[in-house]
Amino acid sequence: MADVDAAATENVTLAIDHGTLNLSLAGGASISSGANGSGNLTITGSIAQLNTALATLIYTAPNTGTAPHCRSHPTMARPAASH
Repeated sequence: MADVDAAATENVTLAIDHGTLNLSLAGGASISSGANGSGNLTITGSIAQLNTALATLIYTAPNTGTAPHCRSHPTMARPAASH
């Protein structure tokens, strides 16, 4: 992804109803909410760090036979400014 107005740090939120999400944080992004191996997580980092993490994203379907219903909501939210 790209954003000409990107702040130094951005957030991307991913959420699914069934299954799990996993990604690598080796590029420097961090998980600010949720967790690897869950259905919800928010990652934080620079655009380059977020792109590196998203390139490793793995979705694992549940073993229950439930069809995956993805509700991915990528968002870019600037962290609150500190005063």
